[in-house]
Amino acid sequence: MLIALVVVVVWLGYQVRLVTVPLLLALLLAYLFEPLVRAVTKRGWFSRKGTAVGIIAAVVLAVLVPLTVGLGFAVVQTVGFASTLSRDIRVVLNSVDAPDDPGLRQKIKGEAWRDIRDWLVEHRQAAKPGAPAGEAQPGAGEGTKPAGEAAATAEAGHAAAATDHGEASSATLMKSIMTWTEQNASGIASTLGKRAVGGGAQAVAAVITTFLSVGAFVFSLLLTMFFFFFFSTGWGRVLAWAEKFIPEAGRYRWMRIIKRMDRAIAGFVRGRLTICAIEGVFMTGAFWFIGLPAPLLLGPLVGAMFLVPFVPALMVPVNILLLWLQSDAAGFRAEWWWIVFAPVGCHICGQILDDYILTPRIQGDNTDLEMPTILFASLAGGALAGVYGLLLAIPVAACLKILATEFLWPRVEKWVKGEVKDPLPIARE
Repeated sequence: MLIALVVVVVWLGYQVRLVTVPLLLALLLAYLFEPLVRAVTKRGWFSRKGTAVGIIAAVVLAVLVPLTVGLGFAVVQTVGFASTLSRDIRVVLNSVDAPDDPGLRQKIKGEAWRDIRDWLVEHRQAAKPGAPAGEAQPGAGEGTKPAGEAAATAEAGHAAAATDHGEASSATLMKSIMTWTEQNASGIASTLGKRAVGGGAQAVAAVITTFLSVGAFVFSLLLTMFFFFFFSTGWGRVLAWAEKFIPEAGRYRWMRIIKRMDRAIAGFVRGRLTICAIEGVFMTGAFWFIGLPAPLLLGPLVGAMFLVPFVPALMVPVNILLLWLQSDAAGFRAEWWWIVFAPVGCHICGQILDDYILTPRIQGDNTDLEMPTILFASLAGGALAGVYGLLLAIPVAACLKILATEFLWPRVEKWVKGEVKDPLPIARE
């Protein structure tokens, strides 16, 4: 019944997530900023209310305003990149459809796109109807060949036909992928860049949709600030309310467990999120330096991936591909060694910054959360409940692990040794 009650509470919270997400976010922020609030009030600089108002103002001025401006530039960069990608692919496809027109090939910008065009034109010929290359043609003297030589010739013809068929299939698949990418890139650019300035009903619908989205965001933001102010100013009452649920029997043990939970959650949330923010700024600057397209989009994205160590390495091949496909690259940025080693170097520098500077100084070894646990909890929470699940996943995983090591596993070990009859840590006594 207790488990069912918890499931019902979580389900109800998910259904009213418009309120519960700001509530949980405000509680999390009050928890994260509590050391700062305690330090400021202890020195007598400000009261709790003044400190809470100051934190809200600082977040708005130092985080939300730059974030809004940066998001605007990121949208502009994304629109430009999508438009350029759509244009380059369309020029390549037009040249592939008319391979005998040298003017279309001259319009292609960038050696990478020209190489892709030449490869498609060369291997697309195998898809045309007719006798496959390498097939033995009837002619004079064929009947006089030995049986073994004729069989070898036929086998070689079939192998060549299979090779040509595979190359034709690869070329067809490549063209299909390029067509799909061109259509989607064009759609993204059109949606982000033209929908808001469309005419008639489309413009009205875009304005209404944007207004509702901004309104929902502002409402959630104001609600979060409201809850944060009361949680932060009344943090002592919040702790007093939570202490009512601590059993009197074994209170010392429970307080020790709660301190472990606090160390694990605070170490991960405060530490890892700070590391992700620093890595996002570093990667944005690094991507801008090496000439990667849309650095204001890719930099924060890779920085957020540092939430789970070694996951940002998955973006290295993507960044290499994006550098290779740039049609306006010039000088050393168009050389193969720069295209390959620049993204690799950015990742290595970011990983060194994380492993040897940020993690030891900011996060330390107090999380008690292994990487498989973090990865599983994040994916499961996000898949089950979106943002609501992500807010709960890692803290819940940390608490469940500590509870399991304190209560469940010792009882299971005793059950395995035959010291108790029931493996569950529940007994009448």
